[in-house]
Amino acid sequence: MQLASILRPLLVCVAMAASIEVAPAVAQMRPSGNLAMATATVNVRQGAGTRYPVVDILHRGEEVEVIRCRNNFCLIVHEGPQGWVSERYLKRLVVQPR
Repeated sequence: MQLASILRPLLVCVAMAASIEVAPAVAQMRPSGNLAMATATVNVRQGAGTRYPVVDILHRGEEVEVIRCRNNFCLIVHEGPQGWVSERYLKRLVVQPR
């Protein structure tokens, strides 16, 4: 009986500690709702226009996060360098709530 009264609070503390470690990681993995997919291979540029230098290439089907759009170009974040992509080559993705 005495062992059970000691173990129960200990198990509760362990469970709480485990949830604290996991919760921030789960929160960071949630998409922002501004996801898009490249519909073709397209240049990622340093600025919002074709006169800016190319800093990377998006491949068809690659998913990105759209930060904002201006002059038919969208600032995107992905695994490569951040840059601007022509909006016509991005298809917005609908994020289903959990």
